[in-house]
Amino acid sequence: MYASSVFAVDYERLWARRGVRALVFDIDNTIVPFDTEKPTEEAVRLFRSLAARGFRLCLLSNNGRSRVERFAERLGVDSVHRALKPGPWGARRALARMRASPGHTALIGDQVFTDILCGNMMSFYTVLVRPVSARDEFTVRLKRGAERGVVAAYKKKWRKHRMARELRNYMEIFVDQSIGGILDGIEGVCRCDDCVTDMKALALNILTPKYIATQKGDLYSRVDAMRQQFEVDVVQAVTKAAAVVARYPRHQDN
Repeated sequence: MYASSVFAVDYERLWARRGVRALVFDIDNTIVPFDTEKPTEEAVRLFRSLAARGFRLCLLSNNGRSRVERFAERLGVDSVHRALKPGPWGARRALARMRASPGHTALIGDQVFTDILCGNMMSFYTVLVRPVSARDEFTVRLKRGAERGVVAAYKKKWRKHRMARELRNYMEIFVDQSIGGILDGIEGVCRCDDCVTDMKALALNILTPKYIATQKGDLYSRVDAMRQQFEVDVVQAVTKAAAVVARYPRHQDN
C-alpha cells in the first residue's frame, strides 16, 4: 500500500480487509521530520484514535533510546530503539511487546530499503508513505536516489490497483467498521473473536445486502457517503445479533 502520509493511510481497510491488528511505525520522516524533537498534536490524536480502535502500536526506529522513548511516552505506545532495520531483530522485539503475529501486523515507514524491506522480511503488510520533509540525514540522502525508481514503480502499481473495479456488499463493510462502537454501548457483551464473528454473520443475515461496484480507491469514500442512510438498520441488526449470541455463545470458555 502507498499513502501520502500516516494521516492518509486507510486504517479501516487494514483492519477490515487485511485483518491487521498491530501497527509498527517508523519515526523519522514518517511521523515527523528527522530533526523534530517531539510528536505533533496531530500525531498524538492519530495514535490515540488508533489505540481506541483496538490496534496494538509500537515505534520501531534505528534512533537511540532517548529520542525513541521520548516519542513513545508522548504517543502512549511501546517502542524499540536501535532496531537495526532492515534487519529483523528489532521487528521481532516489537512483535513480542505487542503480542502480535506477523500475518496480523503492518509496518508503516518512508524508506524502501529500510522500513519496507524490514517489513517484507518479517512477512508484515507494508505501507510506504511519502517522507514528511525533504530534509534527510546524510546517510539517508544517499539512499533516496536509489529509491526513486522503486517508489515510482510502487506508486504505479498502487494507482493501477486503486483503479480496478470490485463488487462489494456495502453492508459487510459498514458492519465491520461499526460493530466495535455499537458493542461499546451494550453492557456485558462478549468481545472475543468467535462471538464478534458470530454477531457479524447474524447481523448480515438480518440486513438486506446492498452491493456497490466501484473503483477500489473510491470504495471507502462511497461507504462513508452512504453511512447515514443505513446507520439505524445496522445498529438494530447488530443489537439483535448481540442478544442472540449472548444467549447462545459458541466460544470456548477458558
